[in-house]
Amino acid sequence: MRSLMELERSRLNIVTGSDANLSGHKKENVHGADLVVYTCAVGEDNVELMEARRLGIPTVERARLLGQLAATYPSVTAIAGAHGKTTTTAMTAAAMQSLSPTVHIGGDLNPLSKEVRPLHTDKCEHFITEACEYRRSFLELKPTLGAVLNVDLDHTDYYRDFDDVLSAFDSFAKRCKTLLVNSDDRASMYLNNGGAKYTFGLNALAYFKGENLRCESGNSYSFDLKIGGRRAARVHTCQPGFHNVYNALCAVSAAVLNGVDPIAAAKSLKMYGGVKRRFERVGLMCGAAVVSDYAHHPKEIRATLLNAKKCARGKVYAVFQPHTYTRTLSLQDEFAKALKEADDVVLMPIFPAREKPIEGVTSHNIVLKMIRDGRKAAYIDTFCDVLKYLKNRVTEKDIVIFLGAGDVDKLARSCK
Repeated sequence: MRSLMELERSRLNIVTGSDANLSGHKKENVHGADLVVYTCAVGEDNVELMEARRLGIPTVERARLLGQLAATYPSVTAIAGAHGKTTTTAMTAAAMQSLSPTVHIGGDLNPLSKEVRPLHTDKCEHFITEACEYRRSFLELKPTLGAVLNVDLDHTDYYRDFDDVLSAFDSFAKRCKTLLVNSDDRASMYLNNGGAKYTFGLNALAYFKGENLRCESGNSYSFDLKIGGRRAARVHTCQPGFHNVYNALCAVSAAVLNGVDPIAAAKSLKMYGGVKRRFERVGLMCGAAVVSDYAHHPKEIRATLLNAKKCARGKVYAVFQPHTYTRTLSLQDEFAKALKEADDVVLMPIFPAREKPIEGVTSHNIVLKMIRDGRKAAYIDTFCDVLKYLKNRVTEKDIVIFLGAGDVDKLARSCK
């Protein structure tokens, strides 16, 4: 919503707003509005939505407004995937900066990412957006180029099972004029659009292939980009973690398909400064680095912790705040397995977001599974007690990483 707000303001529209967790929702907030934009996360009984409809004020869901806005650009590049789409969208914008694109992402950019512009100008022809699968929101888009990083089960409050998720991505793929998919992700390879289809990956079948990988300082990577079997550029991820090889490979591939020279795309990507809460170092605790990360799915958590293990000289302490009851219920076994990559784990109460509690679903369940498997894990229910627990154990050689999409980030940033 924030990125949409910035885009609309850059179009000289007056935008106001409210947040359930900050200012709260009040019916008076919509008085005088010409249009009310809401997210699918709010219910039909929301006081602002009901008031707008009572007054006859037009309303539009956020994803539909994004689709309408994107349709005003000649070229639309949409980055989809269960994991990595925010980072890859920002990377794509960096790789395409020579085209002066407008970009819509779901996260906040680090200050170093000044080349990624969320603002609209009349000269912009290229629109780059994150394409979210939640409630099939990405089906409001009609991309000239659609990229799929991976397909995985998530948002289990909406999707029945993996096949239901795959059907949504298949529908998205069919809306793309040109399709770019990860050849190392089996499910993504099943997707087709009936038109031009390209692949990126590390295997021999990929049209945009990364090879000769080298781990750089700070656990970032570089690799040779081959296009159709011919070496085109040397690409540097500039961000830690092996998973960013795929993100960077997708971003540069998308830039090339939009007409950017591969060497220029790789050079522009080197100036990418990252997205907040993606392995973001935010402070110190007893001399140890404190990292905040948005990871809230088992595969994301495992990738983040593997990255932390490579960066740490000592132990990795993980503080995880599960996000939503339905996700915790559906993926609790996978969470317990992923968190094993840390040396010491603290589980906090579930962050409910849009959901109401489900009887019997708590963070304790994950802790018990880990303890039964011989792993070190504890449940702590307050910010203050989490800090006490850590400060009695952490040394300067360790890394403390706070994981989750809820307010656990506030706890991470309190460590100075």
